[in-house]
Amino acid sequence: MTIKVPVKPKFLIIKLRALGDVLLSTPVITTLKKSFPGSDIDFVVLQENYELVKNNPNLNEIFILDKKWDKLPFGKRMKKYKELKKKIQSKKYDFMLDLQNSPRSIWIGFFARAAMKIGYKKPQNFFYKIRLKQISRMQHNVDDLLYLLNPISPSKISRYLDINIPDEIVNTLKRKFNPDGLEYVIIHPGAGRRRRFKMWGIENFVKVAREVINLGYRVFIIGGPGDSDLIQEFKTQLDETPKLTYLDNKFNITELGGFIKNAKLFIGNDSGPIHIADALNIPSIGIFGASSPIRWGVIKPPHVNLFKEIGCNPCDKVNCIYNSPKCLEAITPDDVIDKLKFFL
Repeated sequence: MTIKVPVKPKFLIIKLRALGDVLLSTPVITTLKKSFPGSDIDFVVLQENYELVKNNPNLNEIFILDKKWDKLPFGKRMKKYKELKKKIQSKKYDFMLDLQNSPRSIWIGFFARAAMKIGYKKPQNFFYKIRLKQISRMQHNVDDLLYLLNPISPSKISRYLDINIPDEIVNTLKRKFNPDGLEYVIIHPGAGRRRRFKMWGIENFVKVAREVINLGYRVFIIGGPGDSDLIQEFKTQLDETPKLTYLDNKFNITELGGFIKNAKLFIGNDSGPIHIADALNIPSIGIFGASSPIRWGVIKPPHVNLFKEIGCNPCDKVNCIYNSPKCLEAITPDDVIDKLKFFL
């Protein structure tokens, strides 16, 4: 089914998931703007990920939903949701694209005023005019999202992630943390959700950090909310030195992007920060265990997505069939160190 698109179409995009998921949706924004230059594109995002898209030049207006509203007393909670509903309904769209199809996104999709509502085929979004059945999950998540644009036949497809970081933030962080201008490598040992299935061992990252320092580079170990225990474990195995610095929960999302933007190389698990590196064209080495790099890996070159198939991965099980994640244990420090020669 192909639909005629107005000369100046108005799009509403909904994506209410985690940091990495929002970044993986940015190719949809870029593709729409390149294909329909006269378009207005609005975006609905969680408060915690607003900074990922707030500087995107292709977006006209950004609507924010805050999960903290659910902790408010019933009356105040309903007031917040009604205010959001009113803001979204104040505009009439040609197309609404639900890139998530969760209860919250479908609630927004139900109330949005749009001539054509598009999403994945699910029982609860029966009122969407176009519902596409998800095709094989053995393709990149970016391609999965771009697939939803098929009915409007975009002419200029972009698969690249996008985040815009103001130069003043990049320069301020450079002066603060790296005033002598020594080239540096960032290591992120955290893994966000499903930590056990995505997190390579700290002892492995320690060996890689030692090797990078021996090669003459500065190393920064970064951690976000919930990573303090990992940073502390790292510190017990490797003392801070002039060439090794720990940055535990020091940045908001924009600042994290500004800091990554000056890096020589990013090394980390499958989590949000490595997608920021991807969006900023920073060379990276990604470590994938239960998650598939085919679906979740770094896209922009140069990069290495390390993955070793052991027969049961990739998987999305809540509980591993083994006492420890064999898929991650199959990747050794030497595997990562061997790849350093491509970048350092």
